[in-house]
Amino acid sequence: MMGFQLQSGEKLLINDPHAKWMMGEMKPVEGRIRLTGERLVFEKPEHGYFSFLKVLFKGLGSKIIFEIKRSEIIAVEKVEVGKKARLKIETKFERPKMFETMKMDTIIGELRKSIPKAE
Repeated sequence: MMGFQLQSGEKLLINDPHAKWMMGEMKPVEGRIRLTGERLVFEKPEHGYFSFLKVLFKGLGSKIIFEIKRSEIIAVEKVEVGKKARLKIETKFERPKMFETMKMDTIIGELRKSIPKAE
C-alpha cells in the first residue's frame, strides 16, 4: 500500500507524527495518525536513514497500515492500561484498536462529532 494521500475534497484535520498503534500489549507499532473528515489513517512512516533509497526499495517508503472510515466508528474513549492512558476506538466490524498519542483529547473530540448519539 502507498503512503497517505488526501482524497478529492478531503481535508486533513489532525496529524500526529508520533503515535503508536498497540497491535498487542507488548507489541507497539510506531507510526502516524492522520484524521480527516472522512477517515482515520494509521501510517508507518518512511525509514528516515534510507529514504533516498525508497525509489529502489518499496519497503522503505511510508505505507498505510490501515484506515477506518469515520462512519464505521461507534465509540471512542480514553482508557487506562497500567500507568498509561490509551485511545480506544471501536468500530462496527473489527475488534477495538488501541493507540498511544499525544493528541488524544483532540482526536476524541473530533471523532465524537461523527458518532451518532444513542436515543
